[in-house]
Amino acid sequence: DPLTSFGGVDGVLPGRNKEESLWIRELIIRISYPHTGNFWRNLPEGIEEVLGALVTREDLRRISNAADPHAIPGWGLATEFLELYAHVALALTQCLDAFHAFLWVEKPGFQLDPGWKLIRAMEICQSAPRLLITIGVWKERLRNGQLRLERYLLALRGIWITDERVRFPELASTISEIRTHEGSGSGATEVGKYLQRPEY
Repeated sequence: DPLTSFGGVDGVLPGRNKEESLWIRELIIRISYPHTGNFWRNLPEGIEEVLGALVTREDLRRISNAADPHAIPGWGLATEFLELYAHVALALTQCLDAFHAFLWVEKPGFQLDPGWKLIRAMEICQSAPRLLITIGVWKERLRNGQLRLERYLLALRGIWITDERVRFPELASTISEIRTHEGSGSGATEVGKYLQRPEY
């Protein structure tokens, strides 16, 4: 039972009822078990694979507009990369949202890619250099999400092994005013916003 390493006994976490314990058990399984489509053996491994894979211009593809043959072709990330990125983004977002709600963090939660603007920009972009910059910004966002996932798992152990209610305000460290405007523009606009911040 994956709850055992978090202090669970007979499928129930200390200080929690069976329903709550089942809920967190499913979340741990989502993180630590293989993806149903065989994209990864566990989510942290999938994230590491994405962060460790160098994407170059050779991994991009030219995209023509079938509806308008006179339109300037765009650039997109190769399908195998894009599919993996999208699955990782969805899984991490769902897990972070669930942890954020369960651990009583009161500030707005970290969002990897609000509105999936960066993922959509990787599907088709005006130029190859802009696409590579978008990928770099998205990976930095993914790295930030990875750190939060690790901290949430540590928080779980802190809550149920010590039987204390703990808070991690640094998990919601992004200024609320900045977060309010995340995802409100196009993919290119969102990349520009992130690049204005010193951590990028």
